[in-house]
Amino acid sequence: MDNIVVGTVSLSWLKIMTNASHRGEVQKLLVDPNYRGRGIAKQLLKRIEELALLQKFKLLILDTKSTDQISTNLYRKMGYLEVGNIPYFAFDTTGYHSTLFFYKIIDKELINIKNN
Repeated sequence: MDNIVVGTVSLSWLKIMTNASHRGEVQKLLVDPNYRGRGIAKQLLKRIEELALLQKFKLLILDTKSTDQISTNLYRKMGYLEVGNIPYFAFDTTGYHSTLFFYKIIDKELINIKNN
């Protein structure tokens, strides 16, 4: 295979905020349309989760357009749980779109911590 970039994903965090130092946000998971359906998005998501664990994150969050069935199905298959929908959250050339939010506990030790 040629050495070309066919997908990308970013991990964002606020380590300086003490109440957010345990979580990261998965952003901009994108795969070139010509390379979709080959498991690239799944590989990128697995890798970003591994990197998040190395950074000592316990929780990941992400969002996607509510009508994007491919993305929402991927996130559900990868163990992300849906927590809510915000209408009019995103805007592009086609108008306003609702956004679906997901989370995943990647450090299972978090489950054993008392939640106040």
